[in-house]
Amino acid sequence: MADTILLPARMDMKAAPGLFETLKAVEGDVALDASSVTHVSTPCLQILLATRKKLAVQDTAFRIENPSTEFSDQLALFGIDPTTMTEVVT
Repeated sequence: MADTILLPARMDMKAAPGLFETLKAVEGDVALDASSVTHVSTPCLQILLATRKKLAVQDTAFRIENPSTEFSDQLALFGIDPTTMTEVVT
């Protein structure tokens, strides 16, 4: 069973260090609840992508659950579909 981590509403520079530390400690499957996200900055997106890659190498699951409209819209600005965030990166 995957651990579920609630993402902060504002994923900005202020949130990046805490997000990094939380996701760095993840071992095993993880689900990120993006239901309350209203803002996504580049540093936080980089942390999400790096975590996805780390877990793919470890052959563990990485999921985005309940993405808010704002989360999905802002990822789209970066050219990322949140449904592809769970694909294995090689």
